[in-house]
Amino acid sequence: MDVPILKNHWERFKAHVALDISTATNLLAPYTNDMIDKLFLLSEGGANTNYKVIFKNNRSPVVIRIYMREKSALAREIAIHNLIADKIPVPSPC
Repeated sequence: MDVPILKNHWERFKAHVALDISTATNLLAPYTNDMIDKLFLLSEGGANTNYKVIFKNNRSPVVIRIYMREKSALAREIAIHNLIADKIPVPSPC
């Protein structure tokens, strides 16, 4: 095969989405009311924006993933998660 299947030297599709603690708190409200201590931008990825959320009460951190391209991407990831959940170890859903 002459054409590589995977890209070399991936480039970002768009700039990262800026996220402040207030907005992150609102996004996480259905999941938790715990106060956020810090947000860390996770720089990997070609399209989506991911933030690691550290809580003040030392609960386990979570990642907020902001989808940049496809509106159906989250639904697809949830469907894949549900499909494989009883076959291989996966994170527990929120």
